[in-house]
Amino acid sequence: ERPRTSEPRLRPPVETISFPAQLRLRASGESAGPRGPFADQGEAFVFPLRLQNKIAELAISASKAQWSADCGTRLTAWALVPECKDGIQLLEPLVARRLDQTLAVEPVQMLVTRPEEGSMPNGSPLRYGECFHLRAAGLESLYLGHAGSAGGTCWLQSSTKVPPTNARFAAHGGELGEPILFGRPLSLQCVASPPPEEESDLDSDSDDCLTPRAAEDARIARLWANEQHCAAGRTRVGGCNDHHKSGSCLDGSLFSRLADVDRGVFRATLLPVSCMSPE
Repeated sequence: ERPRTSEPRLRPPVETISFPAQLRLRASGESAGPRGPFADQGEAFVFPLRLQNKIAELAISASKAQWSADCGTRLTAWALVPECKDGIQLLEPLVARRLDQTLAVEPVQMLVTRPEEGSMPNGSPLRYGECFHLRAAGLESLYLGHAGSAGGTCWLQSSTKVPPTNARFAAHGGELGEPILFGRPLSLQCVASPPPEEESDLDSDSDDCLTPRAAEDARIARLWANEQHCAAGRTRVGGCNDHHKSGSCLDGSLFSRLADVDRGVFRATLLPVSCMSPE
């Protein structure tokens, strides 16, 4: 337990922010990872100026007020450009969508939830080191997922009420167990779920009585069954299949390439949802 005389060390807020002149976002059908030097750079998406100003003001307000990121609240997630110039931090939306037929985009709103519903009530703050889900706001079956340690984000759709595999994240960069605050820089980790099985876990004592060829066939069968189990109830999608909710379909979502990193750990920040839509 922390001594009463000590205070948690808070990371400095992300106050002076801006946005790249051109957002290099990846469509759901594109391969994850940085583009090669000779690859097509794709479309250069932009934020409307009014939206830029509102997000910048919101980041300052959230940082100064030390608002915590509570379970059950709506938020937007942002990837941080690694290099800061003149103390200005550039942000890129982790997930965005087009506003219209132009190249203007806005961040996708998400709902933060815990893996075990009912473990802690809504309204309790998320904490550093704790796993959580990012679910598309207004849609119960669409989760932000990833490719584990290989990096790269995507939408994952669950056919049941159970969240799909590889849809967990964890925040690091603050003291373990302390609340996560909006507008603070952190490291967002893509957590593989369930954890990948070690090669030794695929062996069985019953294989000792089999011939080497039969034992190898049995091991391959268990590996295949494990992969099928992990894939059950999960569908990798580029957007929402629910076309009955007007304005809620996420077809054509765009993902930040800053999250397409090895080991699935990238710099990020979280912001609450308030006045996010341009007038």
